[in-house]
Amino acid sequence: MKAVILLPALLGSFVLLAAVSTEPSLSQEADLFRNEGLFQETAMAPAEGRGISSERISVFELSKAWTIGEADDYVYGGLPLHKIRDVVAGPDGSVFVSDGGNARILIFDANGQWKTSFGRQGEGPGEFISLSKLAVDDGMLYALDSRLRRISIFSTTGTFLHSFSIREMAADVAVSGSHVYISYFSPARKEALVVVYDTSGVKVSQLGTPLPSTVEVNRAGEAGRVALADEGIYYAFAYPYRIERLSLDGQQQQVIALERKGFRLPIAGGTHQGKRLGGTLSAKIRGLGILDQGTLVVQVNYDEQLPELDFISTEGKLVQSIELPDEHQLGDVSGDEIYTYVHGGDEVQAMVTKWFVHQ
Repeated sequence: MKAVILLPALLGSFVLLAAVSTEPSLSQEADLFRNEGLFQETAMAPAEGRGISSERISVFELSKAWTIGEADDYVYGGLPLHKIRDVVAGPDGSVFVSDGGNARILIFDANGQWKTSFGRQGEGPGEFISLSKLAVDDGMLYALDSRLRRISIFSTTGTFLHSFSIREMAADVAVSGSHVYISYFSPARKEALVVVYDTSGVKVSQLGTPLPSTVEVNRAGEAGRVALADEGIYYAFAYPYRIERLSLDGQQQQVIALERKGFRLPIAGGTHQGKRLGGTLSAKIRGLGILDQGTLVVQVNYDEQLPELDFISTEGKLVQSIELPDEHQLGDVSGDEIYTYVHGGDEVQAMVTKWFVHQ
């Protein structure tokens, strides 16, 4: 059984430590490697519980740097944070927050101090109907509007540059150089996992092969997450617990497949007007990022449990699991920093937290 310990730290921050039981583990791992050129596959045998095995030690610690939205300081530019959809960090430490409820993007400095905000409700240039995911690359900020099916591009100071439309109903976005990588919902199609556009809006290619369960997962309202690595891209399925590394031309280089308790297909949601409705997933991957040394950070949500960050080595081994505070979602991983956010609602305050990762 795994426990989470909260330890007081300087300046009001705290550290999350993952403690591992010394009780004998009932899990047995089997690392299966198949090397064919650059391809590597790693699998783990079913585990009795979600925690890591008793032989492993705590490798990573998280300490809180700051939180935006605590106490009475959550009003920025005359409006409170409302329905945060994403948070990303720029190379200079600036933090960009997708404030979906107010159809705007907020910019904070590396210390969490508010600088400015931009955007408003609408369908015109620089406006949003359903602002969701963000990405930063080469001095530009990319904002996904999932309802308008549009990518808007700004300078990192908030100046609108241009936008382009996409055909797909997107779930996540990542950018590298002249290419925009979009993970999307495909309830009626099975041809790819990621669609690639250039920054002018021309469709360049598509990557990855869906699993037989992908359509059912999409119908349940879930889709995969993307994160860019050197000369490649990681795609994490919402279900099952499977992460694929693809080359930029779509060749599968690595598969990490973990069998974790709680992961199973969506329960059928019935029909409406002759159309089948999606069900719900009891456990799912909701976030993906990469630390500087290449360790994958995977956010997993379980029903009626605290959200969890899994740290997976470049070899595909589960190194450690750390529980996040309730309602927190993984936004971005930048260097040795992790950014989480709370979406917020009628009774839950929206907020953003920056964590330092210690190893």
